[in-house]
Amino acid sequence: MDADSNRLLEDKFQALIEDHWLKPIRKGVEDPTDQWHLIMGKLGLRCPTWPENLGGLDYTHDDAAVWWNACASNDCPFPDPVATELVGPLLQLTRERGLYEDRLVNIALGNDHWQVVLLRAGDAEIRTITTETNPNRILLIEVNQSGQATFSLSRPWQGIEHAQQPGADHNLHRETLDLDLPRALEVLARDHQPLSAIWRNRSLLRTILMDVSASDSDWAHHELAQLNIEQSALETLCLRLIQTKSIQKLSVVTLRARKIRAEAQGLQRRLAGYYAITEAAQPGANRSNPVKGLPGDAMTIIDEFLQPDFAFRLITEATAKPAEPLST
Repeated sequence: MDADSNRLLEDKFQALIEDHWLKPIRKGVEDPTDQWHLIMGKLGLRCPTWPENLGGLDYTHDDAAVWWNACASNDCPFPDPVATELVGPLLQLTRERGLYEDRLVNIALGNDHWQVVLLRAGDAEIRTITTETNPNRILLIEVNQSGQATFSLSRPWQGIEHAQQPGADHNLHRETLDLDLPRALEVLARDHQPLSAIWRNRSLLRTILMDVSASDSDWAHHELAQLNIEQSALETLCLRLIQTKSIQKLSVVTLRARKIRAEAQGLQRRLAGYYAITEAAQPGANRSNPVKGLPGDAMTIIDEFLQPDFAFRLITEATAKPAEPLST
């Protein structure tokens, strides 16, 4: 993209953001975030790199980078990553992708709110990943006694909000995906590197700045400054990779972006006065398994989920054979 085209696109996006995000906020419009997501969906900007028949705009990486940069610069809400960065791409990897075009369009429009649920045979506990309230769709991952994992789509069942297992009648209302899970995760980690994961961090760091400014802790100022330097360098590197058509190298950039987010959220928790033992611990959560059922930290979970090591550990850990004892 040349400089003139880039400027025209920047001006177009800034005008859109002014009309549909900044003005409503200044006017005190009720639920500006909900209205923003609605407009993004109608304009194809929740998933701009998706093809038009799936609700996107078929944007190039260059165009998408300009868009997400504009969103980050104006603190616009980003779309739900569970739907746009995990469920949607996985549906596109199914062997019968055409069957799920309506689902993909609804993700692009923002009509469906997704939750990921992991059920493992013999384990009464369910594990969930949720970044939005009141999800109406579930990506269900079930691991049976022999270690085989199955993906399916379903509606929420009664009691799921209390971590209850689905009833026997739930099997009548779900769609099993024709999907090679390990292969799909491998392709997802290699080929689907969402640019939104990179620019999403800028708004988070700007939010943390307000907390740091109110703090007299030198360590907090130092850590935030370091994160801002890393974020700026990462955005620059991403743009250079796009300009040089080195798209395959974006995976390194995206993974680093997720690490920056985890570190930023750790700083945010410490500033709030909660000293977590691990990065995954929730502020003030002094009970076992603090992540479960606490959507406030779901972004860290989903960001990690999209990293291949974490994904294989989460979903296929039941498939691993017990280690053989060392011979003496």
